[in-house]
Amino acid sequence: MAMHIVVFLVYAAVSIGIAAGLPVYMPAIGYPVSAAAGAFLFLLALNVHQWLARREERLDFLEALYDLDEKQRRTAEELDNLRQRIEKSGERNQDLVSEMRIVRGLLARLTERKARTAATAAAPGPAAEGMPLAQPQDDEALLGEVRAALEANRVDLYLQPIVALPQRRPRHFEVFSRIRNQAGEVILPERYIPLAERHGLMATIDNFLLFRTVQIIRLIRRKGLKTAFFLNMSPSAAGDREFMDQFASFLVENRELSDFVVLEFNAADLLGHDRWLSEQLQRLKDFGYRLSVDGIDTLSVDYTELARRKVDFAKVDCDLLLDIDQQALASTDPGELREAMAEYGLQLIATHVEDENSVIELLDAGIELAQGYLFSSPRLAREIL
Repeated sequence: MAMHIVVFLVYAAVSIGIAAGLPVYMPAIGYPVSAAAGAFLFLLALNVHQWLARREERLDFLEALYDLDEKQRRTAEELDNLRQRIEKSGERNQDLVSEMRIVRGLLARLTERKARTAATAAAPGPAAEGMPLAQPQDDEALLGEVRAALEANRVDLYLQPIVALPQRRPRHFEVFSRIRNQAGEVILPERYIPLAERHGLMATIDNFLLFRTVQIIRLIRRKGLKTAFFLNMSPSAAGDREFMDQFASFLVENRELSDFVVLEFNAADLLGHDRWLSEQLQRLKDFGYRLSVDGIDTLSVDYTELARRKVDFAKVDCDLLLDIDQQALASTDPGELREAMAEYGLQLIATHVEDENSVIELLDAGIELAQGYLFSSPRLAREIL
């Protein structure tokens, strides 16, 4: 604004100077003509000034309009990105809500079943190895804690790596569930698993295990990571037709999980179950899911039967693998066992590795995958990923 005033004063002064000075330097021109010349110059300069001012204003306006359009475009992009994030978040939340509804429905169903069969369920079952049976009062209190923890969603996911030798880099993870009581204290598996097995709650716990794993898988997929998670299926859950049908249907509907989920069964349970479970597992195999077995208690493994069940991984205790007497009994050594399994499409995993000497022997035998406290104890998933 100040610049326009200065320019106006300049050409006004020039016009006045011309009107007053022309008669002095050019006497032939009278004052009327010089005044007209000064006025003409003033009006001409005024029009040029106004035109330039309007042009500058138009340029400023166009620049402001362009900036506004650019800001609007960026705002629209940000709103679109925000909408997409909200939609994705809504989808994830809806998935979680649906999953939790399934779990709560299953818990209610199992509770009803427990009520219908209270007399049978209350009968003492066999204790876990090395674990004495608790007193009925203790059992009832612990059962209440477990059931309350499931209803309140106090189930944590723990991971233990399955490492590649010799680098010891995590290749896969085995998944464990841990339950917390109302005070936030972890209830040890050896305390609640036998009780949960007897009262039909293991299917619910396995379901929680699956859904917690699904959440982790979705997280690592967003990060572009790829690893497999071994889900250990309890014997009671594997034998529960209603649960396994629901469990398998969920995995089929979410077939994108197949690269990340390995279902693990006790070898005796898997081989001892009827045709119905085999059909369910075949259904999952058709969608790309893999199988693993643990609990192998002899090196005289029936490779053909495991291959017929299309098992991908076989876990064998490190002490069993390296036990000379067992090797003599089986007429094989760890390296030969690995090679024999490989011929049937099985990958051997040495478990419960706890010392460096065992690692050396496993490497000598050419065993590539191992798991145990030497590499890492089970830790909370959020501490690892």
